[in-house]
Amino acid sequence: MNLPSLIPEPYRLVARLAMLALVVIAIYATGRQHGADHVRGQWDAEKGRTLAAQLVAEQTARAREQSMIQQIRKAENDANDREEKRRAAVAAASDAADRLRLAINTIRNGLPAASPDACRSTAGTALAVFGDCAAALGKLAGEADGIASDRQTLIDAWPK
Repeated sequence: MNLPSLIPEPYRLVARLAMLALVVIAIYATGRQHGADHVRGQWDAEKGRTLAAQLVAEQTARAREQSMIQQIRKAENDANDREEKRRAAVAAASDAADRLRLAINTIRNGLPAASPDACRSTAGTALAVFGDCAAALGKLAGEADGIASDRQTLIDAWPK
């Protein structure tokens, strides 16, 4: 006689069912762990791809920012150079205007003693210079209007 035959049949059936349940639970637990590891691996891989994409986007943004900073610095340096040239031009124009005023005053002070022909000649020359100045002023005003229009176009076209 063998030992299992001494155990009544219903208990053996319960033992077999318990053993089967333990095998099913072990298989389920192993499958669940394997599935969890698989999902965790996919999650980690996706997280790695996301972090890599974020790093690339951040590097691209930094490169774009550095480019914009360099562009701004160049624009500021160019503006400073233009301002220096403008100030030099204003100083030169002021000096020229002072010399012109001095020359005009010298001529004006000499008019009472000048002959009528000399006065006519001076008046004709003054009118010719005045006409040239008026033409140059008209040209300058047209250029200034064009620059103002270009400036407004740039302001309107700037991204908001």
